[in-house]
Amino acid sequence: MATGARKMEMPGFREDVREVLDAMLADRSDVKRGAMFGLPGYFTGKKMFVCCVDNGIGLKLPVERVNELQQSDSEMLPHAPGGRVMKEWVYIARSDPNDLHGDLPLLEESIAFVSGSG
Repeated sequence: MATGARKMEMPGFREDVREVLDAMLADRSDVKRGAMFGLPGYFTGKKMFVCCVDNGIGLKLPVERVNELQQSDSEMLPHAPGGRVMKEWVYIARSDPNDLHGDLPLLEESIAFVSGSG
């Protein structure tokens, strides 16, 4: 490692959050489970639309939608893995992972956005 270079610390994830997403997305033929940067993710085609990170999920949506969600729900935060905010992603940390079932319409919205059909 170069002098003065910082090693980026990779975030972890909660297994119970992954289990909830597995159950929510199990019947979708257009969704495949995979990984990116060592974190569980879910893909439509070759594009990731949601990942498990820290205590919640990162979800890809249009910037305008991300901003709207962050203004209306205190559990919708900027998605900033490694400290860098990703503008087309929102971080959702529900106190109880089972509450993610209520976010299924957002996951469907994300699939449509990422696949280009939304």
